[in-house]
Amino acid sequence: MSQAKSQLIIEAHADALQLILLQRVGAQLQCVDHRRVSVPDADADKSALQHQLVLDKAQTIIEERGWARSTDWTFLVGGSVTACHYFNMPVLSSKEMGDAVKLKLGQQMHFPIGDAIVDVQTLSNQTKNRDTVLVRATALRHEVSDAAVSFATSMGVSNAVVTTYATALHSLADITASAANEPHATLFIDRSTSVLMVSGQDGPLLTTELPLGEREFVTALMRPIIAGDDMVQLDEEAAEKLWQAHGIPDPSDYIESHDLQGRNLLPLLEPVLQRFAQQLIQWLTFASTTDGGVELSRVALVGPCAHVNGMANALAGRLNRDMAVVDWLAEVGLSHKAETKVAAMAAACGAILDPAANPNLITPNEKQARRVRRLCKSTTIVGPMVAAAALAFAFLINHASGGLQSAAGSVDSDMARLLEVKARNEQLLAQRQSMERMQGELDAFAAATPNWLGLMKELSFILPEGVAIERLTGRMVDGQLRVAIEALAVESATTAGCDQMIEQTLRALEQSPFSKAVHLINVGRSDRRSGQKTARLNVEIELVYRTPASPQKEVRP
Repeated sequence: MSQAKSQLIIEAHADALQLILLQRVGAQLQCVDHRRVSVPDADADKSALQHQLVLDKAQTIIEERGWARSTDWTFLVGGSVTACHYFNMPVLSSKEMGDAVKLKLGQQMHFPIGDAIVDVQTLSNQTKNRDTVLVRATALRHEVSDAAVSFATSMGVSNAVVTTYATALHSLADITASAANEPHATLFIDRSTSVLMVSGQDGPLLTTELPLGEREFVTALMRPIIAGDDMVQLDEEAAEKLWQAHGIPDPSDYIESHDLQGRNLLPLLEPVLQRFAQQLIQWLTFASTTDGGVELSRVALVGPCAHVNGMANALAGRLNRDMAVVDWLAEVGLSHKAETKVAAMAAACGAILDPAANPNLITPNEKQARRVRRLCKSTTIVGPMVAAAALAFAFLINHASGGLQSAAGSVDSDMARLLEVKARNEQLLAQRQSMERMQGELDAFAAATPNWLGLMKELSFILPEGVAIERLTGRMVDGQLRVAIEALAVESATTAGCDQMIEQTLRALEQSPFSKAVHLINVGRSDRRSGQKTARLNVEIELVYRTPASPQKEVRP
């Protein structure tokens, strides 16, 4: 891309499509323009790219501004239609690695892997275990990729890149990390989505999107606010202004615009904070206990919500970690208009600054079509000369061979085709037998592997409010894997009592399809200096997962 050429970044989420026109001049990025198209009646399981009304509005904007043919296009897709996971895998050949990672990824995705386009990329050969490599598996629903490519093609753009929003953010987080090659965690909070990114010494460990953002807090403030005998009810616009002006206030803060105290708002905001912190604690615990994981005492807070009043302190107290508000776009030299919400441009910057770090998730058929188009384009330059030479050569051969060519050539051609078909069939049969053997081995491998991500997601959904996991450890008992869970229950005005929370936790674990037995180890209670009552719970669960059947011994008479 030339220095003067612009790039159109199309961010596609469940609730909106954002069009960002960026230009890179040397080492500087410039936001030329940006527009947002909201999705009416958004569905969390779909992308804005699957709404024709949204695409029609985006097409009008692009045509009015002439962005189609004069720019490169990159689609950044976020939400539940994507998945990104990291695995430490044994050293395998390229094809075997792809098959093994896809099988393992299929166990942990929230949509069928058969419906997805999957990219497998080796990130590092220098893991702690020299016999393993770190790989990243990125997936995108097939129909969403098709929708992006179809939209670009209809606008005359034939080589658009389709990648994921979360990987673009993670690439920027790694670029702007304060200490290169050191473990770091970054939390990006946007309007409707948050992305937690953790990297260790060997590379990324965790990239996960959470369906929580500023919108959750604004929605909470639209509930009735009780102030003594009075009740205040805000519409969405008023709640948005209140959130932007005061964020998460201290209990003693006075809110003059509505004649309220901070303590009047906190009961509405506290459930959102608890739910947010609970998921973050569990994912940070997962990052620290996974193979090659690290303990992190500091998390960089970035994004449009990073500077909201009280957000950093509220999360720091609940996560028991330092939350440092970081201006991670300062280092990339992004210039913009005064009214631009620059923090929302982070993923777009990551896509431009490190394009090689982001996979192009287009279908194999589209990749083949693009190769053909490139070949056709290259042949147009030398086409006339090649055609003239071929015509002269054909004339000479035809003149020399005369009528013999039509008779003998026909027989030879038929025999050659039959031999080619026979060889091809034998090759396909051998490949099929090899794939069936490999599939059997991979099925056995998958059957003996617990669904760790599924367990983490299950815990994030079933644990009652006020209960957070602090540590997970595993051990083998009589050939069965048990996972020890250390959890902390904190009693507050919005939660049940400690005893009731412990009872709810045990009941939820017993009813979970991931556990076949729950063993209570210990329960301890204490009071914090703030007066909050807490309880610490230690419990072990026996995991349920398929194991390969033992071979049957032959019984002889």
